[in-house]
Parts: sequence; structure tokens; C-alpha cells
Amino acid sequence: MSGSSSNGRGYGGFEVEREQECSEITFTTKVISPTMVYFGKASIGTVLDVEIDEGIIVLLANKNVVGSITHTIISKLLKCMKAGHRYEADIFEINGASITVTIRAK
Repeated sequence: MSGSSSNGRGYGGFEVEREQECSEITFTTKVISPTMVYFGKASIGTVLDVEIDEGIIVLLANKNVVGSITHTIISKLLKCMKAGHRYEADIFEINGASITVTIRAK
């Protein structure tokens, strides 16, 4: 039957495609307002947790806020996180008072 899905996950596999998109999200961005307490401890390669706090995506180290992020894909990331997908941030670069991270699915 045209348009049906044998996987039971929606018309034409739409839900499967949505899950694949969420699991494939990866981008690099700067940390907004990094906390100075954490900044001295930051090192390249450190992995941070990505969480939602009052509608804002924040980065955490040992459950302490490091800073927040923004990007053109942030609304998609928020939707994916609210749907249960988990992400992490890898510190990619430290340049003066600027921290750059790569966001990816766990």
C-alpha cells in the first residue's frame, strides 16, 4: 500500500527520519558567557553535559553551569532534547576568554 509504513512508526517512515536527524546533529559553536570559576579549569578535550535550563541550552561540568550556547540549529536541538535525545559538548578550542565546543549526540 502506497504511503504506509511497515515499521509502525508513522507515515512513510517520517518518525524514523526524525530520529536519525536528531542522532546525527553535530556542530561547533562558542560558549556564551563562560563562568570564570570554570574557565581556569577548562582544557581541550574535556566533555561537558548539554542540558536544558529554563528553555536555554546550558553546558555543565560536574553539574555546574559552564555557560550556554546558541546556533542556527538551536531550535532543532531543543526539540530533539525535549523528545529524549541526549547530547554532549567537547571542548574544541580555548582562545583567550573564548571557549569553542563541538556538540554531538551521546
